[in-house]
Amino acid sequence: MISIQKRHPFRGWRLAAASVPIFLAPVALAAEHEHREHDAHAHGHGTLDIVVEGDQALIELRIPTVNVVGFEHAPRDDAEHEAVRRALGPLRDGASLFALSADADCAVEVAAADIVSLSDDDLRDEGDHEADEDENAEHEDEGSETAAGEEEHSELQATYRFRCGAPERLSQVDVRLFEYLHDVEEISVRVVTPTAQSATDLHPGSTAVALSP
Repeated sequence: MISIQKRHPFRGWRLAAASVPIFLAPVALAAEHEHREHDAHAHGHGTLDIVVEGDQALIELRIPTVNVVGFEHAPRDDAEHEAVRRALGPLRDGASLFALSADADCAVEVAAADIVSLSDDDLRDEGDHEADEDENAEHEDEGSETAAGEEEHSELQATYRFRCGAPERLSQVDVRLFEYLHDVEEISVRVVTPTAQSATDLHPGSTAVALSP
């Protein structure tokens, strides 16, 4: 699973200060490859992983940036920087985005969001710092292919961690993301708990995720 703090070529693009990795249960890691096969970058479509382990509920959201701020390129002026700031504000409020079963007594411990260039997902040698510097320079060059109109791709990556006083009563999560996103038709959800794995799709008007069979 991806940590929300990643390297990317756009200076000033990342607004979140925290680096919050998702701590997935071993069973979730075993299913990761299958999930990634379905996890294509498609506008109007997001993915949500919900993992329940012990007294914690861990949630990771990934969705194209165009569905968050209306564009995917790095902000080019003050207005676009402000659009990113306004959009990410509510997406850092886990209590407003997810309503967990009331009698489970869950509270948010971590809520963080970041916008990441998908060029970071290329398979590259972590030690190749020189190549990274060249790539940064290429993206920052106003005469580069990207600046000239080459299509860019980026996505929101957000993680949320809830701790529950009565985790045995945690049976449902109501997802309230659609009101903060643009033109999202579907969010694919995968749920992993100590006793089961399941998958479902959410749509505007159908936002409840069952955590138990």
